[in-house]
Amino acid sequence: MVNRRALTMTLVTGLLIAGSAFVLVNEAFQPVSLRFRLSGRDASATFRLDEREPLFLEYELIVRAPGRERPAMTVALNDLPVQVPAVASTYLTQRARVRLPLDAIRQRTNVLRVRVGGDDANTFDMHARIQNYSGIAPDFPRAAVVGDDAVVHRFTATSMAARVARLGLLIGLCTAIVWLLGRIGRPLAMRWPEAHVVAVAVGPIAAIAYSAGRPLHLWLSPEAFVVLALVPWLFVQLAAWVIAHRATAVAVVAPVVVTLVVLEAALRFINYVTPIYVFYSDSAARFRGQPGARHYDATFNSRGFNDRERAVARPGHVSYRVVALGDSFVVGVVPQRENFLSRVEAQLSTRAPVEVINMGVAGTDPQDYLSVLADEGLAYRPDLVLVNLFIGNDLEGRQPRWHERSYLATLARALWRIGQQPATLTQPAGEGSVYDDNAAGMSLDAFMEVQVDRSWIYERDSARVSAGVARTAGFVRQMRDLTRGSGADVLVTLMPDESQIDSGLRDRVSAARELFPEQFDWKQPNQLLTEALAAEQIEVLDLLPAMLEAARKERLYKPADTHWNLAGNRVAAEAIANALANRVARHSRRP
Repeated sequence: MVNRRALTMTLVTGLLIAGSAFVLVNEAFQPVSLRFRLSGRDASATFRLDEREPLFLEYELIVRAPGRERPAMTVALNDLPVQVPAVASTYLTQRARVRLPLDAIRQRTNVLRVRVGGDDANTFDMHARIQNYSGIAPDFPRAAVVGDDAVVHRFTATSMAARVARLGLLIGLCTAIVWLLGRIGRPLAMRWPEAHVVAVAVGPIAAIAYSAGRPLHLWLSPEAFVVLALVPWLFVQLAAWVIAHRATAVAVVAPVVVTLVVLEAALRFINYVTPIYVFYSDSAARFRGQPGARHYDATFNSRGFNDRERAVARPGHVSYRVVALGDSFVVGVVPQRENFLSRVEAQLSTRAPVEVINMGVAGTDPQDYLSVLADEGLAYRPDLVLVNLFIGNDLEGRQPRWHERSYLATLARALWRIGQQPATLTQPAGEGSVYDDNAAGMSLDAFMEVQVDRSWIYERDSARVSAGVARTAGFVRQMRDLTRGSGADVLVTLMPDESQIDSGLRDRVSAARELFPEQFDWKQPNQLLTEALAAEQIEVLDLLPAMLEAARKERLYKPADTHWNLAGNRVAAEAIANALANRVARHSRRP
């Protein structure tokens, strides 16, 4: 006896699958992906196409303009303009994806030209990619997201007779396949036996809905369409099998889960014994200097700090001991003897020996300072812990990305990325042994990108700034509590960013952000931090006033570097030594 319900479900599902395949499947689609690097004031790239078809332009663009203007960008394909988003801000990376005008696209040779207007000093740097898809996977099983115009272009190139014949063939083929799947995949324990038939249409219908709801269209290869249709069907079959065979399912899944857990634990143990750079770490040691590494005319000590060797037990002749925490500002980019902490030690030791122990680690933040203090700093039994906060980046903290929470996922991702990259040989860069106070630390463009990127901390009434201040103050409070327990005091120094000192740099940053000067408060982070720490009864030494005064006479930062030069270290040392002089004197008079 014929089951009319099952037959109806089979016919309806077959028609749905056939209609979806008619719209979604494009077995002739060939992915096009062309990459270019354009830079300067006026640059062009030439590429060839086998046939004329709709294309996307995807790019990363940085416009560099030393003046206050926002220069106009002109992008043209074969002399026809391309509508690209206006430059939002100079020195900030702008990313966008736009459709190239179909009228401008030619078969064979095409020319993409990019120009920046305005002053002759204005330049741009663009990483561009031209492709005929917007995603997802151009390889097997081939699936691509294209513009709706690509669908129109395809159908106009196909005759009506060919389209009708193709649809009829798909109806017969898809209906037969659905009937076959219904015969071989009857669920073992399902209340609605037809569910395994309807499941075949779930994926294709979802893809159709995606295409209908956006100005984009999903194109699939035949094999990708088969995968899209079979995955829900297989999921239903698996669910039915698990329901009917619970004990067997547990026996199969349990070893897999146990294996993954054991691998995760093994990787964590190996990384604990011998830390591997691939895995995320909250430890400040991940960026610590190499013991014995040369730093101009000195070397890092055996603990990886830019300091001379220090005994953990305080030498008998030392009257006062300071442990200094911080990031690359504390490590310093000047010779060790010129570092502001070395200068503070020398100035305070004119009457009685004082030790200022440099425990700075580049690339760290206040959370790391707390770790260094707890793990190593308090072992020196200091009289004072000097917490050096750099305004430029100490209000933000890094969080692990999704894959970094699992060592197994991190390793798998790293191996996959290595496999995708060509083998290269990297030659180690040599270290210069002579310090040059006038040498730039980076290119002017890269320097401006850094300054513009961190300028958010000066925006008035910013919730992000308030959150950063609260976070930083919280870590300093924990450092205070630790030091109090060991009988030491805490002093926080606020080290200003160069944009707070240099008015010309402030103007360039404001122009790049296209914000009015009154939208910035260049003293805001210092004031908010001082207020937050004062509420915790933590003493603060803000170096901004002293450095503003000194900057009237001399430059305090290395060119395009963000760190202090020799003069900057000297001014900071004088301000800190003056602030500590009375502390040291009072301590030395104690019986």
